[in-house]
Amino acid sequence: MNYMTTALYSMVVIGGTAFSSAQADDVWNYAQERAQRQSSAVTQPLETQEKPARKESTSGNKSASRSTGKVQHKPTAKMPHADEQKKSDVLVAPKSEETVTVINPIPETTPTISQAVIVGDEEAINFGKWLKKVTETLRATPDEATLRESFAKVSEQSKQLDKDLTNSNEKLALQQKTLQLVQRKLKELQSPALPQEESRREVFAAGMAAGYGLLDLLDERKKIGIDLSKEDFAAGVQEVMSNGRRLPDEEFESLLSKITERVNLAEREIQQQREQTDLNWKTAFSREQGTLKSAEGIWYQVVYPGDRPTESHETLTLALSRQLTDGTVLEDSDTSGQFLHIKKEQVLPLLKDILNNVHAHGNVKIAMPVDVNGTPYISGPFYELWNIRVSDAFADENVQQ
Repeated sequence: MNYMTTALYSMVVIGGTAFSSAQADDVWNYAQERAQRQSSAVTQPLETQEKPARKESTSGNKSASRSTGKVQHKPTAKMPHADEQKKSDVLVAPKSEETVTVINPIPETTPTISQAVIVGDEEAINFGKWLKKVTETLRATPDEATLRESFAKVSEQSKQLDKDLTNSNEKLALQQKTLQLVQRKLKELQSPALPQEESRREVFAAGMAAGYGLLDLLDERKKIGIDLSKEDFAAGVQEVMSNGRRLPDEEFESLLSKITERVNLAEREIQQQREQTDLNWKTAFSREQGTLKSAEGIWYQVVYPGDRPTESHETLTLALSRQLTDGTVLEDSDTSGQFLHIKKEQVLPLLKDILNNVHAHGNVKIAMPVDVNGTPYISGPFYELWNIRVSDAFADENVQQ
C-alpha cells in the first residue's frame, strides 16, 4: 500500500473531527497492520514458487552436465521489481530438449525483497509516531460542544449588557428631564413675573431702587479693597425678606462685628493715604504763581476777576465744579445744568472773603478743605479742588428759579 495514501486518509480524518488519544492509537495500529499485510502479500508467492524453480534448475543442470559436461553461462539479467516478480519469479524450462541454463540471482549486488519490506515497516512506524504527536498536540484544542457553550455564554452576557445599557440610558433621560424642570422652577423663583397691577408695580420699582443702593454700597466697599460677593449678599437680604433666621443671634453678632472691623480698617488705611496725597497736592497748589490765602486760611487762585462788581443784595448764580486731588470729578454744574442761586450776603463764611474778590462772570479755583463726607470744613483732613464761576448776578425781582 502507498504510504502517501495512508497519510492523506489520516489527514482527512484529523480535519473532520478532533482526535482523542485512543483514536490516535487505533490509527497508528491500523497503519502498522496495513504495512504487515503488504509485506506478507509480497513475500508469500516468492516462497511458494522458489522450490519448484530450484528443482527444475537442478534437473536442468544435471541434464546439461550429462550432455555437455559443463555449464554454459549467459549474461546476468536485472532483478525485476517486486510487482513484476509476482507475475513471473522463475524461468521455466522450454519443452524442447535443448540444453537450458538457469540464471541464479546474485545476492551480493541485488537488494532482497525482505530488506524492502523492512524499510516500508520503518516508514509506517515513523508515520504512526508523527501521527501520534499530531493528535497529542490537537488534544488540548476544545471540541465543538465546548466552543458552542462558550459562545452561548458570551452571547447571553452581551444581551444582558445591552439591556443594562438601555436601562441606564432611560434613567439618564429621566434625570435630565427632572433637572430641566427643577432649573425652570428655580429660575421662576429667582425672577418672578412682573406684577400687572399699578400699585404692585410701584412697590416693585421701590424694591429696585433699594437694590441699586445696595449695588452702590458694594461698589464703595470694592473701592477700599473689600470685595463682597453679590450672591452671598443677596442671599442674606433674601433671608431677611423671607423672615428667616437660620443664623443664631450670637453667631450673627460675631460675624457682623468681624465684617464691620474689616471695612473700618480698610477705610482708615485709605483715609491715611488720601490725607498724605491731599496734603502734598495742597502744598504744591499754594506754591503756584498767583495763589492767595483768604482770611480763613484757604488757598485760592483768581482765574478771571469778572467784568463788574456785585452788590450785597444781589443774587448770585454760581456754577460749581468739584474734583478730588487725583482728578476724579464729583460734581459739575455745566454738565448737569444745575446751578446754585444764593444771595451774596448769605454766602458761606469760608467763601465770603474769596467771592468778594470775584465779580460777575469771574472765575476762581479754591483748595477747599473738607471732611470725610466732602463737607467744607476749615480743619478737614482732605482737600478738593473747587472751581466757582459767577455766571450772573441779579436783583431779587430778576432771579430765575
